[in-house]
Amino acid sequence: MSTLNSDITALQKLKIPRYSSNPANGNGRIYYNTTEQKLRYYSNGWIETGAASTYTDLLALNQTFATLNYDSPADWNTEITSLGYTLLATPRYGALAESLSGTTNTPPTATGQFSRTYWESNTNITRSFGFDQSALNDRPWMAIAIKDSTRYYGILYMSFDTDRPLLRNFFVNSADLKNLQVLVINPNGTTVTNTNTTRWTFSDNQQAGSTTGYQSTTRFSSDDGLWGFNLDGDANGDSPGPPLSSITGYGIQNYNAGDTSYATVYWAGTNSSSTYRAYVFTSYA
Repeated sequence: MSTLNSDITALQKLKIPRYSSNPANGNGRIYYNTTEQKLRYYSNGWIETGAASTYTDLLALNQTFATLNYDSPADWNTEITSLGYTLLATPRYGALAESLSGTTNTPPTATGQFSRTYWESNTNITRSFGFDQSALNDRPWMAIAIKDSTRYYGILYMSFDTDRPLLRNFFVNSADLKNLQVLVINPNGTTVTNTNTTRWTFSDNQQAGSTTGYQSTTRFSSDDGLWGFNLDGDANGDSPGPPLSSITGYGIQNYNAGDTSYATVYWAGTNSSSTYRAYVFTSYA
């Protein structure tokens, strides 16, 4: 890609390169994406001109989520879809793994559900862009927002290697720990990211179908599960774990027990709660 070091004046022409996918990274580079039919420029991540980024959208949603009724999926869906994102699942205390049931509704209309259509879909998740940390960019991802009757906790951003482009790819081969790049967005907008290897599997005994990513239409996991991660460590919802840590853990879990066994939200500490609701979402092109 050539470099221009002088001003462009009226009547001059600038030939912008055209590619079907992102070329080599480099701050200041610009090209026309023929797949999305949009201009993109690189500033610590590929950004579409005239568009917000994954990062700025998550920051905006974080402010809005704090004001919502914790137990109203319709309200959460309205805000999530307003920025072009898709609500995937609504795990809650008592229904987060073994009792998390499938629905054909898109999105789920009640708490304690996952939309089977999205797990079965062959549509790639839109890769992330616009984060200051380059390791968080250009990756398939999902985010989890958590709130209970008394507190809003924030958003967990979990991004995966690019060989996992579909939602179900995050869950199949449940015995394998998946490499993550993660970001925690606290209610006040401060963030924390991993600096060392962070790996996750929902449960090594989820028994997810290879073409679905879930165990059955009425039971997301055969045995245990967790939504979240241990910063700079491993997390696995089934024994031998490790489960979410009381120090570095973020999220909710049924660790080697039942869905009502852990009335706790982990957020760099433990917070007793039997009213928590989680809203899982992502973006499709």
